[in-house]
Amino acid sequence: MNVCSRISALLAALLLVGAVCQVSAATRISGRASTEFEWYDNADEDTATPIYQYLLFNADDIADSGWTFRGYGRLADDFSDKAETDSTLYYAYLEKRNLLKDLDLKLGRQFIVTSAGASVMDGLYLDYRNLGLLDVSFFGGGDVKFDDDYNSGDWIVGGEISSRRLIKHLVADFSYLQKWEDSELGYELFGLDLDYKIPNLMRFYSEPSTAI
Repeated sequence: MNVCSRISALLAALLLVGAVCQVSAATRISGRASTEFEWYDNADEDTATPIYQYLLFNADDIADSGWTFRGYGRLADDFSDKAETDSTLYYAYLEKRNLLKDLDLKLGRQFIVTSAGASVMDGLYLDYRNLGLLDVSFFGGGDVKFDDDYNSGDWIVGGEISSRRLIKHLVADFSYLQKWEDSELGYELFGLDLDYKIPNLMRFYSEPSTAI
């Protein structure tokens, strides 16, 4: 998927959400647009004049359905064609809390953070709470690299198991993540996050990880 396709997808999503929002006065809409203009001479003493248009759009409780949309990206160009400028879709996803009881869903481009690693992906994130004493999350989708072309064979898959209720004052998270490049397994990561507090005295924290 090239840059034009990414930006077109963002604009299409914004238009779709905007159209849906019109049918419900209860929908909360917010956003921000900012423009950045630069003027400088490069190493070849050519004058570059890049311009960046940043777009932020949020819609909460779309059509009274409980669905939320979050989108942020930028359009970029250089009027003098002397600088390399990249339009970027940072994130654009739909979110639904309590899709089922204690189950949250996020779908689209989003930032994933675990003790095993972090990435931006185009995919699905599911978070299930109160599974006994545990909370469980799963995610998977296309691995996004902002500094490289989008490759359909680049994937990220993983999950996390966490609990704040197994031991009093202990927060424990165990996570697993694997990345695929050109449809081949690149590497696997395991992470463990331990946070233990002795009230009014001290706190112990550890976040080891290992790769395979």
